[in-house]
Amino acid sequence: MRRKQQPNGRVLLIVPASLLGNWQKEAARFTPAMPVEILHGAHASQMSQRFEKSDAFLTVTTYRMAMSVEALEQSVWDCIILDEVQAIKNPATKQTRQIKKLKSRMRIAMTGTPIENDLSNLWSLFDFLNKGLLGSMTEFKVFCRGLEQRPEGYAKLKSMIAPFLLRRVKTDIRRLFPTCPTSWSRSIMSPSLPSRRCSIASCLLKRRTESTTPKVCSAEGWCCHCCCI
Repeated sequence: MRRKQQPNGRVLLIVPASLLGNWQKEAARFTPAMPVEILHGAHASQMSQRFEKSDAFLTVTTYRMAMSVEALEQSVWDCIILDEVQAIKNPATKQTRQIKKLKSRMRIAMTGTPIENDLSNLWSLFDFLNKGLLGSMTEFKVFCRGLEQRPEGYAKLKSMIAPFLLRRVKTDIRRLFPTCPTSWSRSIMSPSLPSRRCSIASCLLKRRTESTTPKVCSAEGWCCHCCCI
């Protein structure tokens, strides 16, 4: 649908190298007519040349290659999707800083990895998805330091990020598909995602952790996305 609405639209999907094959197979299986460009397996300069000649709707590359191909940063994408977005959870790393330089009109992040005890990870992901929502890094650190004395701040934080979260857990699948088997299979997953994914939006918090996160997320399986699809 998106392709039909914007024939010249461009989407950038950044994934770990280990998932390139999965995404390529899914695209070939469910959207065989959609042009897909895979930027991987050659020197960055060669990838830049390939990208400049490409008019593919979907460009798929790795985090490492996204840091190296300057042409990706020069483009303004209709949408940027990050799979396994925990790759940019540390705001201080070169990889995180470089990925955040990419320009787009819409952003989606996906992961099944729960946020750990350090809420700076949460800030870093939202700094990519919706820059400014949680303030600057310094402001957020000051806010987090006060949570022990003012635990009501967790509810405030949750209310701020809730509009950008989408969750999907086993109970949702059972409610939507009562006859589905207890064990998950490809047939009950979203057809546009790899078989181990169960949501088209970005998962940010998969389950409650033992320390600060339970106060932010009261339900299992929180997810995060910047827009609804």
